[in-house]
Amino acid sequence: VSNVGLASETSHNVNLGAVLDRWETPIGRFDASINGFFRRTQDLIFMTVILDSARYENISDVDAWGIEGGLRWTGWGILTLGVNAFWMHAVNRSTGGFFGRFEGDRIPNQPYLSFDFHAAVAYRWHRAGVRLRGYWYGRYLHQFYLFWENEGIEESKLRVPSYFSQDLGMNIIFERHRLTAGFEVQNLTDERMFDNVGVQLPGRSFHLRLSLALE
Repeated sequence: VSNVGLASETSHNVNLGAVLDRWETPIGRFDASINGFFRRTQDLIFMTVILDSARYENISDVDAWGIEGGLRWTGWGILTLGVNAFWMHAVNRSTGGFFGRFEGDRIPNQPYLSFDFHAAVAYRWHRAGVRLRGYWYGRYLHQFYLFWENEGIEESKLRVPSYFSQDLGMNIIFERHRLTAGFEVQNLTDERMFDNVGVQLPGRSFHLRLSLALE
């Protein structure tokens, strides 16, 4: 539903982070980063969902703070392990208007906690000119409310549910022939996954890729 009165969104942001780059140790190399942030937003553009319709509206005052970071380890020249995490607490600070009754509530229909993990093994046969890489990727997304958390009774509230998805794949590169072959299974365990407006994402799928470089 259109909203001709929608105002521009403005914010003040503070970020503070640190990076650890290529720290070599006897057990391998480490790379890490961490970042904290704070955002004070006026007229946050927010999608309000009502039954079978949606409309963008402004929330006059919103404070959000959080932290994100990642850690990666590389060892023996063939193995890589990594993890990334994200957490955010975005709160409605409006005291008047339609959204004033939800003062202090977390902003709904917005993921606020997630983790992802990855592992990869790579090997190269120099004499044959072949490189092999296998990888696994996993992502966890914590459940969140579709509507305001203090509206309605707990048992009947609609939620976008938590899920843990996994992708598994392998690439083979024939360097002499400039040929690459890849096979991947996405959503290996056929999890029920949703995006931030509650629309279900695809289930398990299989992918085969072949590419030839011509020069």
